[in-house]
Amino acid sequence: MFLYQGDVVFLSPPWGGPTYTTVEKFTLDLLKPRDGYSIFQAAQKITPNIIMFLPRNVDLHQVEELSWLSSPPLNLQIEENYVEGRLKGITAYFGDTASTITELW
Repeated sequence: MFLYQGDVVFLSPPWGGPTYTTVEKFTLDLLKPRDGYSIFQAAQKITPNIIMFLPRNVDLHQVEELSWLSSPPLNLQIEENYVEGRLKGITAYFGDTASTITELW
């Protein structure tokens, strides 16, 4: 049972090393040490304002699913992170961390 409260939770769970690029769509169940759904649910016990840094090939439909599985559904904004013109990762903003206009890839 979590007794913590906070304004924002930032999650950057391990992706499994460089082999994450060998799968076409990185699904949330591949995150370690727990799947992305379990990690997200644990963070929601602290706050609905969650930021997740995820692999560039993450299944964006599953990320979107995290927002509408919440009650009430959370605002969501997806940001692509580039370094020197190359896509390196995806940042998903949930709750009040998302802008008022939801952007999906």
